[in-house]
Amino acid sequence: MCEFKHKIMTRGAKKHTERRNMKKELLKEELEKRGMNQLELANLSGLTPSTVSRILNGDRECGVKIAAKITNALKLKPATACKIFFED
Repeated sequence: MCEFKHKIMTRGAKKHTERRNMKKELLKEELEKRGMNQLELANLSGLTPSTVSRILNGDRECGVKIAAKITNALKLKPATACKIFFED
């Protein structure tokens, strides 16, 4: 792989990680606003505690189904849910 291509790919990976970290922080803020912990979110959303933990640690992305479960469990406004799960 040429050096230029490697730099571009590395930069893209860093930006992806930064976005994922920002999104997990937004989700953690929403939990804190509600005085909820990971286990409570798991129980309300129907997700496993492991899945919730991986999302909040930034180790897992949310697809539409999981995002919908979390949105419903936290009663998030649509704009907030979009910001957390879908905006770049």
